Order: sequence, then C-alpha cells, then structure tokens
Amino acid sequence: MVKEKKRKETMHDEKCPPLAGVEEVMMETLDAAEPMTGTMLHAILEERGYSQSVVNEHLWSLIDRGYIEMTDDGRFIKHETPMQNASCDFV
Repeated sequence: MVKEKKRKETMHDEKCPPLAGVEEVMMETLDAAEPMTGTMLHAILEERGYSQSVVNEHLWSLIDRGYIEMTDDGRFIKHETPMQNASCDFV
C-alpha cells in the first residue's frame, strides 16, 4: 500500500497555481501595488484577518513556486505566470 502524500508536503514541489484564500488575496494585494516590503504585506493581510505565520508559510510557498519574486532590496513583486527556474525546480 502506497502512502499518499499530504497536500502540504507536495505543494512546494509542483507548479500549482495560487490557492484560494490567503494566496489569492496576497496576489491581488501585490497586483494593486508597486513592489512592497514584507512588513507592508503582513500589515495589509493582518487587517484582512490572516496571522503572520499563515502569511509567511504561503508567501514562501508562492516564492518557491515562482509566482512571487523577492528583489535585492527585499521587496516582493508578483508574476502572472511562474518564473523560469523557480526555487522548487532545483530540488
């Protein structure tokens, strides 16, 4: 019998689109603004009721999957389609 992987274990390894909920809100927030810092993004999402730990988990998941990029100055920008050679491509 093969043990089925949980969604949380596999979502960082695949090119799944942003999930409904916090990831969708995060993408909409970044779409409506210029590149923003993590502090700014956390503040906006906290106002919408998401905890910092949930935001962190999904933010890094989107970065791993290539939908969000962190610039050299520590700001986040959104990509409509996953970037080539996203972090998870090297795993």
